[in-house]
Amino acid sequence: MSIPTKNKYEKALEIVKEYEYRQNDLTKLNKDLGYSLEQFNQIKFDVNENKKEITFTGVTKDGKLKLTKSVARSGDKFESVIGKLVAVKKALGEDTKHIERFIDNEDIDIPRITISNGDLDIGVIMTKTPLVDNFK
Repeated sequence: MSIPTKNKYEKALEIVKEYEYRQNDLTKLNKDLGYSLEQFNQIKFDVNENKKEITFTGVTKDGKLKLTKSVARSGDKFESVIGKLVAVKKALGEDTKHIERFIDNEDIDIPRITISNGDLDIGVIMTKTPLVDNFK
């Protein structure tokens, strides 16, 4: 067993910090999902991780049947809670744009930076290549 260097130790701490930050984000999204599901009497999710899609069926408290689907884009990391939240928000006719900042890309291993001024969080994802190269 080799003795870790200070550099390796600091990198490990950064990874733990990133993991905890991500878990905090997912916990907040899960709470939002729970609140949104309170609008329904009956719910059912069909999760297909291979296709990165979630189908939501729900009956609202006023008896309306809602059927929606959320599908992760190519290259996006599949997170069940995010897919469920998008499907439920769609069923309720609510905007889902604010959820996009929580979607991680499978090809990006550089952490997201969040700039916050109290009420507003702006998620910035840094890529390995400049954005200009992505439009060629």
